[in-house]
Amino acid sequence: MTRPYIKRLSFTLLDSITDKDPMVQEQVCSALCSLGDAQPDETLHACEEYLRQHDKLAHPYRTKILRAMETVLSSHIHDLDKDTAGAVILLATSEMTRTKELDCDWQQAAG
Repeated sequence: MTRPYIKRLSFTLLDSITDKDPMVQEQVCSALCSLGDAQPDETLHACEEYLRQHDKLAHPYRTKILRAMETVLSSHIHDLDKDTAGAVILLATSEMTRTKELDCDWQQAAG
């Protein structure tokens, strides 16, 4: 699979994360994790880009995406290229300091 295909697939899944049905949200997260197992760098880049492009996305949905990224990272931390690692670190830092309000789930997911 090529990178543009993974990005399009990831963005399609990420667009569905805001579905009102919690089961759909969980299925989207599971699909992101599965895609991340197969193509970790591309999936993480797509999630990072999506979050940057959708800076107004509500915190609960941001948290779900960050949790999916965390799952992919925990399985593939030693396999990531330096560009991916750097982008994820910058995103996590940005997410943790995005607001002065305390939102433990969101900030913990970014951590």
